[in-house]
Order: sequence, then structure tokens, then C-alpha cells
Amino acid sequence: KIMIYAVTIDFNDFYDDLNDVWSTRLQLPNGAVIAFWKCKIKYVNSNESHYLKITSAQKQNISECLIILSFFTTLPLFTFEYNFEKTEEILDERQLENPSVSEWLERLSTIERKLNHKKNRKRRDEILSLMKMCSIGALHDYRNHSEEQFFMYFKPIERVAKLQLDNTKILTGFSNEARKNLTKTFLEQLFLSNFDNTFFDQETLTELAGELNSTLNNSLERKNHRRIVLALSSITNNLDDGDSTKSTLLKIDSNRVQELVKIRNDIAHGNKVNVSPDDLIDVEYLSRQLITLVFFGINFKQVYLRSKKFNTDFWS
Repeated sequence: KIMIYAVTIDFNDFYDDLNDVWSTRLQLPNGAVIAFWKCKIKYVNSNESHYLKITSAQKQNISECLIILSFFTTLPLFTFEYNFEKTEEILDERQLENPSVSEWLERLSTIERKLNHKKNRKRRDEILSLMKMCSIGALHDYRNHSEEQFFMYFKPIERVAKLQLDNTKILTGFSNEARKNLTKTFLEQLFLSNFDNTFFDQETLTELAGELNSTLNNSLERKNHRRIVLALSSITNNLDDGDSTKSTLLKIDSNRVQELVKIRNDIAHGNKVNVSPDDLIDVEYLSRQLITLVFFGINFKQVYLRSKKFNTDFWS
């Protein structure tokens, strides 16, 4: 007989460890079994028991599967202590025709396809570690630790913003050349109008434009706030105008990002800080959306795996 590994996550832990009285749950029918990430996932939610069981031939598949499920359900599943047990039980897929199950399956296949995309395969560890940060943020939400919650959701925003600037080469690539030329034209005008009709040769103007431009790039790149605003602009710019994500992201403008960065810095420096529910909503929204928009090219809501926490389904 072939032995495989199994991990069980008991949903009673939400009650026992996190005082969750709202019964956190997946929006899946009792007894559903689905395949994902070289694993089989069984969900049981009956009067007697409430658990998630994941089986696979390899431990790593199960660990990764839990990180991915935690991120897309928004439930901090992988943060519970779990043990690998050996089992001979082979799970067969069940309830596939149930509408909630088929929605999950459709979304899981998108997630798997996107994660296995060539450019994401090289970045898998990085993507999973960003997802883990979000889930630790979600764990602090249960614990009512609003500062830790804010901080853990903010980390991926900073990291993804940096990546987005590197990927789009917005500060170094083609648009940089265009900016140099604009700067040069601007300088020519400036010298004529504000420096007593001074007229410099082209070589000097090119040199000055280059220096000004790299100073500008450095100031943009040096500050968290500016990097995030630039990254957000380049992301929202690619979204369709009718997209509700676009309008929500546009509301989180430079002033708002400035406020969020200030909260982040206050938390990091141990200053007294009041984190409002709106701050937590915005920072989680940005965190989850940036990860899925930058790595998957899709909006988080399209791959959200329906679940309930605090008796609410926050993303449907």
C-alpha cells in the first residue's frame, strides 16, 4: 500500500485559540473533496466536526497548498500548528457539481495556472512569502491586534511596489528618455525667460537635463510613499475604466497613501498610533489587490475563494 501525508486543520481552533464566536467557515458543502496543487482537499462541516483535511504524496505540496488557500480564502489557516500524519486513505473528488464547489474549482484552476506561469515559477518563494504576510495580518485581525495587523498587510504593499517599479522600468526605460527630452525643452525655456535670455548649447542642456532627471528619479525612488504612488498609478493605468477595482484604487490617492505610510512608520518606531477600521480596510485591500494584480494580472475578487469570518463574506 502507498502511504501518503495528511494534515488536518480543525476549525474549532478558531474558537479555542482565537476566541472566534462567529464560526469561521468555508463556503463549501459538507463532505466536498476537491483536487488542487497536487493535493486532495476535504472539507467537513457537520454537527459533530468541522475540519479541513489535505492529503498529498509530498509534504511541501500540503504546506504550499495551505499558504495559497489561506491567502485566497482570507482565513489564516496555515498559521495553526499542524502535524503531518501518514495515511493510506485515498480521497475521491466529491460534490463537484455543487455550484459553490464549481466556483471554487474554476478559481483554483486560475490560481494554479497563474502560479505555474513561467515568470511566477521563478518567483514562487517570494509570492508565497508575500501571501504569508497577508495571512499573518488576518491572524492579528482575530486577535484584535490592530497595529500588527496593519503592519503585516503593509509589508507586501512596499515590496510589490518596488517590484512593480523594477518590472515596468518606469524610472529607467523608454519613458525615462522621453522625460529627459521634456526636461531639456523646459530648461531651454527657463533659461530664456528667467535667466536674462541665457542661451546654452545643446550639449550643456542635455547634460543639465540628465542631472536634473536623475535627481528626480532618486527622490522618487528613495521614499516609500512615492514608490507606492508610482506603482499604483502604473497598475491602475492598465485597468479598464469600467473596472470597479480601478475606481477603488484611484480613491486611495497620494494623500491617502501618505497617511498609511505615516501609520506604518509610527508603528515601526513604537509611537502611539490610532489605527482606524478604515485604515485596516484600505491596507488589506491594497495588499491583496497588489499581489494578485502584479503577479497574476487579475483582480483579487476574481480568485477569492468564498468563506465567512466574523459572520461576513468580505469580498463577494
